[in-house]
Amino acid sequence: MIQVNAVGDACPLPVIKVRKALEQMTSGELEVLVDNDVAVQNIERFAKSRNCAFSYEGGDGTYTIRIVKSDDSAAEDIHAQEDVVREYSSRAAKNVVAIASDKMGRGDDVLGDILMKSFFFTLTQLDESPHTLLLYNAGAKLSIHGSPVLKDLIALDQAGVRIMTCGTCLNHFGIADQLAVGEITNMYDIVDQLRTATHIIRP
Repeated sequence: MIQVNAVGDACPLPVIKVRKALEQMTSGELEVLVDNDVAVQNIERFAKSRNCAFSYEGGDGTYTIRIVKSDDSAAEDIHAQEDVVREYSSRAAKNVVAIASDKMGRGDDVLGDILMKSFFFTLTQLDESPHTLLLYNAGAKLSIHGSPVLKDLIALDQAGVRIMTCGTCLNHFGIADQLAVGEITNMYDIVDQLRTATHIIRP
């Protein structure tokens, strides 16, 4: 069994450590130590994307994660990656909307609120929805309960748009338990989404 200690590591280091450890394994069990629930969620999503079994125990700041990579996982992972390539190649574009604020533009916050509401409503009216919506920094406040654009975000989610909110940002603002739509993500996934985007839209 391989062990990885990611206690005290900031996002996205826990996921990167897990990725490197899994790449070195043909099969077997990986034990990971982390100290926050966002890291647990990020690692769970990553492990399952690699077709590995996932479980964890603990709480209150101490978690032990167990990831099992079977002999079949590598082959399944290759097939999964091929499916992703086919999906992206079949698209004319992979449009990613990156939002770093809960307001659109600078100068007047009231106007910024109005413009952001208008921006999200307009996204729901497009003939072709964006592929992914990234919310980070103060933009993370838009995907929580009570958000002025929550209705539009839910509509986009139901239309198949992948909505990803930075877990570090949610924790920073103390609102991680208020997420109302989409999934919690990490810097590794954010960078990967931006790297593979055909077009990046920043309001």
